[in-house]
Amino acid sequence: MPFLRARLARWGLPPLPARKLLDTCALARNKLRLGNFSLERVVSHLGVSTKQGVEPILWQRAALDGDRRATSAIVKHRERDVRLLARVVERRKGSSAAFNGHGSAW
Repeated sequence: MPFLRARLARWGLPPLPARKLLDTCALARNKLRLGNFSLERVVSHLGVSTKQGVEPILWQRAALDGDRRATSAIVKHRERDVRLLARVVERRKGSSAAFNGHGSAW
């Protein structure tokens, strides 16, 4: 978030709205002690789902070639990741004192 805020300020764009955030990696590190805090490891441990990777060639095609199909595949993959994160948060929010009655954290 600090990086994003700094870039928005640098480019003269409006700041992000003030929102409470939850760092799911920190939640996993502090509450689960898995040793590996990747989204793949966390969802596997919690039995939430399975995380699928992105073929490295897709990143190359999207970044270097401007391939719209590759970019679209990466966007869809990231959308699935966000849904997985939401499921992880829903599953683990009871273990974090940072949550308030509205479901927000910190």
